[in-house]
Amino acid sequence: MNTKYLRFICLILIAIGLFGCKGLKGISFDVNSVTLPEDQLAGLDEVGERLKANPSLQVTLRGYFAPERTTQSQIHRGDGTPALSAARAEWCAEYLTDNYGVSGNRITIEYRDAKKDAKLYSFVEIVVR
Repeated sequence: MNTKYLRFICLILIAIGLFGCKGLKGISFDVNSVTLPEDQLAGLDEVGERLKANPSLQVTLRGYFAPERTTQSQIHRGDGTPALSAARAEWCAEYLTDNYGVSGNRITIEYRDAKKDAKLYSFVEIVVR
């Protein structure tokens, strides 16, 4: 079977197994917290299993943050990253490393302004490629 076809099928399976928010695939944390509800852990476990099974895959974790002057706006670290969004994405990266042996060089962390979409304020998008 064609390798490109298999990779395409694998990406579809990953997308199906994740929880999403407005068409995005990822997980939602508790508001103003780095606590992940148990029902969200299954999405992260699915990603971990896929990454473990296919060492050529990479993952990008995108932590979303609320804009300034909102009830959920965040303080920023000295380097300008939103502290709570960073902690959430770093928690996901550590979970994948500790539980599935995913090497840090396969994980990229990014941050995005959620604009006025409150559903994204505590969301970490997961992109596997």
